[in-house]
Amino acid sequence: MLKCGFYEKEVTPPLGDLMPGYFGKRPAETVRDRLYVKALSMQMEEKTVIMIVLDAVATYDALCDGVLKRITEYTNVSAENIMISATHPHMGMPLPGRGGEFDEDDCAYSDVLIRYMADAAILAWQNMVPCKVLHNKSIEEGLGFNRNYIMKDGSIRTNPGWNNPNVERPYGPTDPEFQTLFFLDENDKPIGSLMSFACHHDSVGGAWGNKYSSDFSGIVAKNMKKEFGSDFVSVFMSGACGNINHIDIFRKEEKYEHPRYLDIGAQLSEAALKQFKTAEVLNTDSLDCIKEYVPVQKRYIPQEEIDEAFELFAPCREQSSSSVR
Repeated sequence: MLKCGFYEKEVTPPLGDLMPGYFGKRPAETVRDRLYVKALSMQMEEKTVIMIVLDAVATYDALCDGVLKRITEYTNVSAENIMISATHPHMGMPLPGRGGEFDEDDCAYSDVLIRYMADAAILAWQNMVPCKVLHNKSIEEGLGFNRNYIMKDGSIRTNPGWNNPNVERPYGPTDPEFQTLFFLDENDKPIGSLMSFACHHDSVGGAWGNKYSSDFSGIVAKNMKKEFGSDFVSVFMSGACGNINHIDIFRKEEKYEHPRYLDIGAQLSEAALKQFKTAEVLNTDSLDCIKEYVPVQKRYIPQEEIDEAFELFAPCREQSSSSVR
């Protein structure tokens, strides 16, 4: 028998903390959308798997090590069966141990964040009940675009600009498939979902102000609560989207009239609710997981090339950051 449990905790940081994700220090001035940590715990026989998702641009060793240590102190779940991931909003929270040029640790907040993240997982584990799982998927076009383009001169450029006449074609594909799992308790009441879609969580944009935001997955979560109740928890996993973002360089208008994440969230919400109505029961005869650490070597760029690039682009950096929406 499959058992599942969900839990979520608001972790919106204090105002004034820096939001990592762009090339500059951006202290948060207010809150557009609250930030959360969400957890899903699944158990079958002796196997338990926990998935934790944070509304942050990334996760780092200092963060994950503290979370895993606390979870294993309160549960019998092995660290090898616990996955910690980030939705990657560029309007998210500061993170301990990131150590970037435009980052500053808020040590007091980081300490609380680690405990809240672990506690969300612990409480999801404590709240497990017998469940059945429904699965469905759909193709959602018009939301994600490959941000790398092959130019007519054979070069490759990232975000080459709106209606650039020198663009030949996108460098690579996108993945428009939207997958959903809905979890129902013994009374067939929906208690949570696990979703995945491949598009950069950077569709709010700095031009709309320095405001904390969970981006489009936060809109989906709000709409799922409207449909299924305030206790419903939406766990959103970003698909492979390193070079997929929301910017359609061939759109008719150069700028969007409002933050694009609202449209993306609305379309995915509508799609999820349609999927729920026709979803099929998933075979849950077994539960397993594989966790592997893949080291990635940082690309080395000579300092003289970095200095030259900063000098070349210095005049247009401020104009570019304020006009792109």
